[in-house]
Amino acid sequence: FETYLRPGAQPIKPMTVDEARKWLHRVHEGFCLADEQSGVHALARVITPYVRGIMGFEHRPPVWHYHANRPRAGKDYMAGIAPLIFEGRYTEDAPLGIKSEETCKRLVSALRSGRRTMHFANCQGHLDDEYFIGAVTASVIGGRSLGRNGADDDLQLSNEIEFSLSA
Repeated sequence: FETYLRPGAQPIKPMTVDEARKWLHRVHEGFCLADEQSGVHALARVITPYVRGIMGFEHRPPVWHYHANRPRAGKDYMAGIAPLIFEGRYTEDAPLGIKSEETCKRLVSALRSGRRTMHFANCQGHLDDEYFIGAVTASVIGGRSLGRNGADDDLQLSNEIEFSLSA
């Protein structure tokens, strides 16, 4: 694979397609999925980071939306499966709010730090955030360094973040 791993990482264990399917389904056991198509979407979310090269990094992946008919159903827990498997960690972001300018700052900071995923948890109400809408479709995001106005502070950042939200 010519894969570069962290020192001390578990060795790659080859497995059959059937074994891989079994593990992917096992990871999602216990979630109350609405129907078979919801299960397909859950599996698609898990494999998306691995197929970004096939999709093309300049193309934007889907925005993953997790919703349920009640609180505490496991939406954010399910959203964390893909980054946990792919990156070995999961971070949850505050919900999208009413101040779009704050979203812009959060996005620029996340891109500058090299984040691969952003999950906006527990969003409520009508979502109409111009910076979030732009980020889910743009392969490059423009911004500026916070508190600075020099020519070098005008940023053009490659957008490879995979976005998800729960509501």
